[in-house]
This record gives sequence, structure tokens and C-alpha cells, in this order.
Amino acid sequence: MSEEDKKPFLDASSRDRDRYKREMAIYKPARDESKPKRPGTAFMLFMVDFRKEMAGKEPEGGVAALAKLGGERWRNMTEDDKRPYVERQNQERVRYESSMEDYRRKGQQAIAAQAGGSAEGGNATAAGGGKREEGESGDSDASLQAQQAAAQQQAQQQAVAAAAAQQQIHLAAPATTAYLLTGSGAVYSQIQAPYSWN
Repeated sequence: MSEEDKKPFLDASSRDRDRYKREMAIYKPARDESKPKRPGTAFMLFMVDFRKEMAGKEPEGGVAALAKLGGERWRNMTEDDKRPYVERQNQERVRYESSMEDYRRKGQQAIAAQAGGSAEGGNATAAGGGKREEGESGDSDASLQAQQAAAQQQAQQQAVAAAAAQQQIHLAAPATTAYLLTGSGAVYSQIQAPYSWN
């Protein structure tokens, strides 16, 4: 096709790409960069080492063949061979949970500071003799709605934190090792001291 014949299709494609970007900006908000990244599974940690080992001698099928070889090797490994990866996974999990607690705490502090700042602004208005000009009533309604939304979000975060705290294992001895995968994963446990569930 000539450039002139292609032009209507290129224009339509460009308009559709712009529409897609606008819709995706609304549909999928950007990830919070300060939020800790979830830890990898034991198999993922194994695959990092396996890829390093296989560097320079990739099989003919490319990435898919390399993943298949890694999966076969993982299935053929004994529990003792897998243990270092499981231990690393659990260490990463503990580090992630600690980071998430800090992240949630900072988020709650930011919400509280925002709510506190809004409350102080409301008190300043009351102290000013209650004088309002036209248009300020809409601002105070928006402020009240923002405070209510912040309080609701804080309550939801506290409920999530409380649910997460209920699922944690509290171990009696500090030297105890426990291997635990929660969520949809399987449970591999080796708890060597008395423990209690909350």
C-alpha cells in the first residue's frame, strides 16, 4: 500500500492508542513505589540460582526450555536440597511482613495527620467567629466528606491489619525455625518448639 492508502489506518490506530491510554490511566492506577514487593517462592529463588548456573549454556528452546529444565530439576530435588531455598523464602517472608507493618503504620500516620490537619482547619474557622463567605459552605462539605472517607479507609486498614495479626504464629523460643507458606500455597512446617496460634 502507498503511504496515502495507509494514512486512514494509521490515524485510526493512533486515536485508538490514545483512547486506550486514557482508559487505562483510570482503570489501573500506578503502583505505589514505596510499597514493599512481595517475596518470591522457594522455587523462584531456586530459579535465580539455576539461571546463573545455566548462563552461557541455554538450551535450544530459549526461556521456555530453560524454565522446563528448572522445573524438572526442582521436582527431582530432595527435601534437604530444597531446604536452603525454603529457609531463604521464610526469611524473605518475615522481612516482607516487617516492611508491610512499617508501610501500613506510615500510611495510618499520614491519614491521621491529614485528618488532624483538616480538624485544625475546622477549628480555626470556628475560632474566627464563624464568618463564611459565599462558596465556603461547599468547601466545608467537601472537607467533611474527605474526613469521613479518610476515617473509613483507616478503619478498613485496621481491619486488614487485625486479620493479618490473627493469622501469625507466635513462637516460644527465639531460636525456633518454622517454615510456613500462607495463602493459597501449601504448608511445609517444621516447628521445633512449643507454639501457640492467635
